[in-house]
Amino acid sequence: MVKGEVCEKGAPAPEIQTDLRGYFTLDFNPFDIEPGKDVAAWYIQPDGNCVGAVFRGSPSPGPIQAAINAGGGRRHSLHPPGVYTETISFNGKNITLRSEDPEDVAVVQATVIDGGRAGSVVTFDGGEINAAVPSGFTIRNGLSRFGAGIRILGASPTITNNIIDRNGGKAGGAVYVEGNAASPIIRGNRITDNIATEWGGGMAIRAGASPLVEDNVVTGNLALDGSGITIAREASPVVENNTITDNWAGVDMHFPLHAQQHLDGVDLREPLDATPTPGGGIAIIGDSSPIVEHNTIRRNRGRLLGGGMLVAQNSSPHVLANCIAENSAEWGAGIRIFGHSSPLIKGNTVLSNTAEFGAGGLYVWDNANPFLADNVIEGNLSHQGGAALWVDRTSSVLDEDGVPLDPASVFTLLEETDS
Repeated sequence: MVKGEVCEKGAPAPEIQTDLRGYFTLDFNPFDIEPGKDVAAWYIQPDGNCVGAVFRGSPSPGPIQAAINAGGGRRHSLHPPGVYTETISFNGKNITLRSEDPEDVAVVQATVIDGGRAGSVVTFDGGEINAAVPSGFTIRNGLSRFGAGIRILGASPTITNNIIDRNGGKAGGAVYVEGNAASPIIRGNRITDNIATEWGGGMAIRAGASPLVEDNVVTGNLALDGSGITIAREASPVVENNTITDNWAGVDMHFPLHAQQHLDGVDLREPLDATPTPGGGIAIIGDSSPIVEHNTIRRNRGRLLGGGMLVAQNSSPHVLANCIAENSAEWGAGIRIFGHSSPLIKGNTVLSNTAEFGAGGLYVWDNANPFLADNVIEGNLSHQGGAALWVDRTSSVLDEDGVPLDPASVFTLLEETDS
């Protein structure tokens, strides 16, 4: 490798080291470069020609897709601050794309992949594994039916320390994960101000997918259903240690205009749909069985059902040790459970949720049979009754061992102290 020379696209490579598979090589470790040091990294095609260069601090960074096309397994690509206006696909290559410092918020904010409303900004659909990593970027301005920010189909990349904002589409405004083979790691990202015209404004996980979703901040996202996170169609993710706040399901005239103002001709200054819709923080539907634990689910709103969480359609999640507070909905402000669902609700704090009509804490309806144990439900408000718990005649409440509970014991179990 020769340092300090500009390698023009298509020019012969000056004394470049390549392996037999044609992967690019670096004569330095990009993770150990001293801050501010100028180093050139050339990306080499199998025929030995350069396809681009990346210089730390360069005001005109080269395209990221070129680095992917030239790279290969177990390789790294370091990208300086700048706006990269492109959509990229990993094309089955398990390489790490990284900003100069994924731990520095200012660097992440300054290193932008802008999709230009031309599709999903980042796509994984080639069977990538956890070694395929985008880290330390702001991913924005994607427009796609599924996964406008990041689309993951049958792949398992690692998505870490990114800001994913101002993307929009039909489902999975920021992140969309689909398929039985999809087990990505989604960790330490800030997912904010994304839009889905149907479901999953922040994230949509469906069709058997089983990602690990942890330590993310999911806030300010819009959708008609499941505005923070939607889990659907036999999905079984682990969702833990996330902060899920201020997401709104069912956009109406009162929605604060802090998100993207226009999405494919839909003006958010007018209602997207007059139909009230459910699931402000998390919506779990369609025979899904996630583990949802140790999350803060706060100040989310569902226009009709499930301000904090919705569990429906034969779903059986384990909802463990979460703080579900200050959410609002017309019915079931904390958790709405219905449609033959049987979640385990254990060790949660359900606090200060407000229902406009009924069930400030938990609303159990339509042949639902939740298992309740060791929950604290305090200070919830309902204007028409059921401040702590509302159970309809077709449903029952069980203890952790599946024994039906009578109304007198339920409140002891919940440790309810309504204000």
